[in-house]
Amino acid sequence: MPGQENDEARLSLLQFLTETRGPEAAMEEAESFVQEGTNDDLFRSLRASLLYDEGRRDEALREFEDIVANAAPGSQTNDIKASYARLLVRDGNEVGARAIIEEILEVDPSHVASLVMRAEWMIEADLVDEAIIALRRAQDQEPENPEIFSRLAEAHLRNGDRDLAGEMLALATEMSNRAPETSLVYARFLVSEDRFKPAEAVLIDALRITPQNPELLAELGNVYIALRDWDRAERVEQALRGLPGEAARLTADQLRLTVLRAQRRDEEAIGFLRELADNQDGYRAAEIAIVTTQLERGNIDDARAYLERLLDESPDDPALRFLLATIDSADGDLEAAEAGFRGLIDDGSGGERVWLELIRTLNQAGKAEEARDALEAGLTAIPEAADLMWMRATFLERQHDYDAAIGIYEELYARNTATSVIANNLASLLSTQREDAESLDRAARIARRLRGTEFPPYQDTYGWIQFRLGNYEAALEYLRPAARGLPDDPLVQYHLGRTYAALERPDEAIRQLERAIELARADPRPAFDDARALLQELQNRDTGEGSAAETLDALPQATPGVVGE
Repeated sequence: MPGQENDEARLSLLQFLTETRGPEAAMEEAESFVQEGTNDDLFRSLRASLLYDEGRRDEALREFEDIVANAAPGSQTNDIKASYARLLVRDGNEVGARAIIEEILEVDPSHVASLVMRAEWMIEADLVDEAIIALRRAQDQEPENPEIFSRLAEAHLRNGDRDLAGEMLALATEMSNRAPETSLVYARFLVSEDRFKPAEAVLIDALRITPQNPELLAELGNVYIALRDWDRAERVEQALRGLPGEAARLTADQLRLTVLRAQRRDEEAIGFLRELADNQDGYRAAEIAIVTTQLERGNIDDARAYLERLLDESPDDPALRFLLATIDSADGDLEAAEAGFRGLIDDGSGGERVWLELIRTLNQAGKAEEARDALEAGLTAIPEAADLMWMRATFLERQHDYDAAIGIYEELYARNTATSVIANNLASLLSTQREDAESLDRAARIARRLRGTEFPPYQDTYGWIQFRLGNYEAALEYLRPAARGLPDDPLVQYHLGRTYAALERPDEAIRQLERAIELARADPRPAFDDARALLQELQNRDTGEGSAAETLDALPQATPGVVGE
């Protein structure tokens, strides 16, 4: 195929080879295109991307750097630069990637790949409206580009508009010709909404094009389990077993085990795991699963007996020692559990999970001071441990050190702005513990993704922010179901009471505030002093001693539904 006029077909061939025969076959073909010399820059860049995917990162980045430094200016070079920028992001050099993207957009403001990357960064920064504008501009250039539809879906999800996000994912799947990755994202979105039959249809359509894709098959198997369609789940398992490679076999084993557990065939599940362990010469994952399955069934003695046999053969195995400490904890022997977890830490096997279980064991034993010391020691040993940081933020909130808690949530949120629980907790604290307009605006932007939520703590956060913004009817729409879902949380009841008062519905406000005060009992938080003051004002409204609105204006804000670690 001589000449650059065939580049489009060559690109399609490389994509097909990557999806069907793997990156090695695609790399071999790309090398042949480079040797032909009709478009060195393009096919060298594609080869470099494949090299990176194969783990040869330094070689790939050097190749890209050389191409970019020597290529003539033009649209193809801009495309190659954008590909280089995306690799830099994957390599942890976002600063370098941003510089390249801005350089491209300076000379070509409508460059599609660069607009898409800029939009991704805007979504991460909760600048959703700006991201949508950038993506619409890219869509003007390439109206059928599936990646643009996928990023629009992400933007609408961040904006709390799940219906529109679903429409964009459907279009992305269609425009990509049912590509595996795009189809998986759409199917998982449908599963998250319990729309299993449409998810099945999406996966089957994708499998018609790539019938041996193990991820599509695994997801389809999980859909059939959710539908309790055991026959079809078994057929998917058999299809996975027909694929080459260890990964497909392990996926089939996991699917089989999930089916047995979903059918409550526990004895068969344990028998299947024993068979795996025996046939694969100490298959550790299966052995551990036998223990955890026994624990889930409440068979502590059986779990301990099987584990002790394994420990006789491998007494120093950290995973087995961790399980033994876990069994001790489940059996109520907290002293032995503590000793087990501490022993792992002393031996250098103390990962984040071990520290977390040690802290929980100490708390369960009533050793609050030692638990706090262990938390600090864990963070000293693993400063970047996200769950330990979250646990510390929860502790700081209980100590009313809200600024320090906000600092931790800000750090966690900066690492991954897509984590809903961290977004909720940060938005919650910003909207309640800070009175400045900038913090409230940031809380509102972060919490937009919670619009339409049915999870009571998130409803409380979103509703309270709407209250702070003066949108009382919108606040009521969320705080009423939040109060039903969290009937024993005095703060949630207080939030609803304040909203009723703001809406001039005094009878409902009085009942709600009385409920909040009853639940709060001797809770020393200022919110409940405020609740008592507002309740007294509402009860005295007919005496002319002041208005409820004046009382509302004087009250500080309370902390809404922060989700604890």
